[in-house]
Amino acid sequence: MPSVAVLIPFNSDEPWRLRALEYVRAWYEKRFPEWEVLVGSDGTHRAGWIKALAVNDAVARTDAEVLVVADADCVCDGVEQAVEAVQTGQARWAVPHLSIRRLTQESTEYVYEGNPPSVPLSTVCKVYSAVLGGGITAIDRATYNEVPLDPRFHMTHGEDVAWATALKTLAGKPYRPHVKSNANRAEQAPYDLYHLYHPPIPPLGMKYEANSNLAKKYQHAARLAEQMRLLIEGAKEWEPEKPLKVYDSFATCAVIVPVMNRPQNADPFMRSFKDSGADAFVYAVADSSDYETIQAWRNAGARVLFCDRGTTFACKSNFGYESTGESWLLFVGDDVRFSSGWLEAALNVAGTEYHVVSTNDCAREDLDKLAVHPLIRRRYIKDVGASWDGPGTVSHEGYRHWFCDVEWSQAAIDRGVYVYAPDAVIEHLHPLWKKAEMDEVYKLGMSQRFKDNKTYDYRYRMVRRRIRG
Repeated sequence: MPSVAVLIPFNSDEPWRLRALEYVRAWYEKRFPEWEVLVGSDGTHRAGWIKALAVNDAVARTDAEVLVVADADCVCDGVEQAVEAVQTGQARWAVPHLSIRRLTQESTEYVYEGNPPSVPLSTVCKVYSAVLGGGITAIDRATYNEVPLDPRFHMTHGEDVAWATALKTLAGKPYRPHVKSNANRAEQAPYDLYHLYHPPIPPLGMKYEANSNLAKKYQHAARLAEQMRLLIEGAKEWEPEKPLKVYDSFATCAVIVPVMNRPQNADPFMRSFKDSGADAFVYAVADSSDYETIQAWRNAGARVLFCDRGTTFACKSNFGYESTGESWLLFVGDDVRFSSGWLEAALNVAGTEYHVVSTNDCAREDLDKLAVHPLIRRRYIKDVGASWDGPGTVSHEGYRHWFCDVEWSQAAIDRGVYVYAPDAVIEHLHPLWKKAEMDEVYKLGMSQRFKDNKTYDYRYRMVRRRIRG
């Protein structure tokens, strides 16, 4: 019989996902010791998690003729039957499950204690029909080479259904287990896919919208072989953006400062920062044409980064995250003054439990709910995302200036990882608090307030709808 390899695409340090990977890998190794089990990595790209690249990484490391593309968070007893269907030529690809049971945290913990996943474990939503192309798919190597996953899908949402649409168009219908409508529970059980709990990624943001648009192209090409082949050729030719240079630093914290047209703020900012004695390094994120501001920050002792994503605070905060490597990041404007011990105070409060620390701006009274200048753990951004856009994002780039702070605060509160550190004092010298004069930069930011508010309200409703669902 043709050899078999299980390919598990993965790239995360998030604890729940790591536990799921460990369980799933052990599940395959114990049940099918004659199969290869490979974990593929996408290599960590600017675009965020790319499942296709992780699968391709694993494909390149095996000569197996039958591939089981298996998500790192689910198992299904019917996988052996699906593999046999591909091995014996019943179909070029096969889906082992008929239904999906998304387990709760408690049910997942029960499984990790050594109990087999089975009914009646509690689920986070109603049991629903299998999504072809997602979860677990068995496929022969030649078919995967002809119809691979599309790496232009970034993060999650849409890539699985698009792949299934391409496979049905170019490789025919999949093998699927058949169960009689009057079958009893024991006859149905092997075809349940059990999805282990991990924090979900809401279907929001620029990457999700791009995925949706790409998925529509696959829908329009369904049953049109030539059109589908053109899509596949585009996927095979696509190359990811080259990774940014990450600057070496032995500091604990990267201070990310989006700057624009205020060179006079560089020197007082940096003097205040240096006097605070923090184990941190300052990165001023600037527009490449803002020469005077660039020179002022360089002269003051900051490292200047040239943002290639856009000119807004949201774009520059994401760029600052991508360009640095420190384990913590502080996001501030150029209009703050640091007090001695601010970083130590924030880290003491954070401990190991909290990932978003609200510092004290000496102005607002709601800092227990709104982190204007947050200290954020890098691992949290990488694995979960500070914004609702998911892993690898600090700010939703649909915001111009306002409401980045509202979203990262609300997301952290909802996840139980938000805390306020009143002794971490970073004073905000803003016209709203009569601590600075209004200028053109402030006016530009405030001119977008209502648009940003509308964007936030829409996103908040969508997240709440997702949580209720």
